[in-house]
Amino acid sequence: MAPGDEFTVRLLILLCVVLAPCVTQAQIYTCMAEDGSRVYSNQKCGADATIVKGYEHVKQSRTKPNLNKQKSAVKQPTLKPPPKSPEELAALLQTCNAGDNTACSQWSLGGGPNALHMAEEKAERDCEAGSLSACEERYCKEGANEDCRQSVLRTALLSGDTWYLHEEQARGSNGAAAFVIRCIHKGVLTTRDINFTCARAGRKCGNEQGTAKFERLADAATSYCAR
Repeated sequence: MAPGDEFTVRLLILLCVVLAPCVTQAQIYTCMAEDGSRVYSNQKCGADATIVKGYEHVKQSRTKPNLNKQKSAVKQPTLKPPPKSPEELAALLQTCNAGDNTACSQWSLGGGPNALHMAEEKAERDCEAGSLSACEERYCKEGANEDCRQSVLRTALLSGDTWYLHEEQARGSNGAAAFVIRCIHKGVLTTRDINFTCARAGRKCGNEQGTAKFERLADAATSYCAR
């Protein structure tokens, strides 16, 4: 093939690419004209037309993209479920703690972590304001660690090194008062509750299962929690 012929072939390939956008494969044909010259075309130019080897060109379709398909291919964002009520979160957390992974997921997606964080902040404020139950809720859930001991011993109305007044019950008809003392020892995560009754006259205090009586509730609590 003469250099001029090769240039002609390349030019025809370029024209096919530009002018034939819907053709997925362009081929170059060659045939002999009546005057004996060689003719090149992207269409069969005669009965003796043959494909010029090495000049096939596969081009991309220029058809417009299907926008509907593109939109359907885009992953739609997952809608966050609405937050659950405190009662629902409490029930889910209880089920989650029992080992139900589905409940754990629902609790987390339903706003459980944020609700828990807000509840802890409120309990901290109430504890600092003097609420013993708030201190127990905030710091003693994982056992009687040092944070728990310091908060409850500081906040309770009556306390010692190893105990604090957990609850004071209503007085009976005979004027006796009932108390719940919670024993809490340093380095021991578990606690122990002891019920005491103190007579109004003389304030004699003792445990229901014991015979010893103490003049003060503090003496009774110290003695029994040391056992």
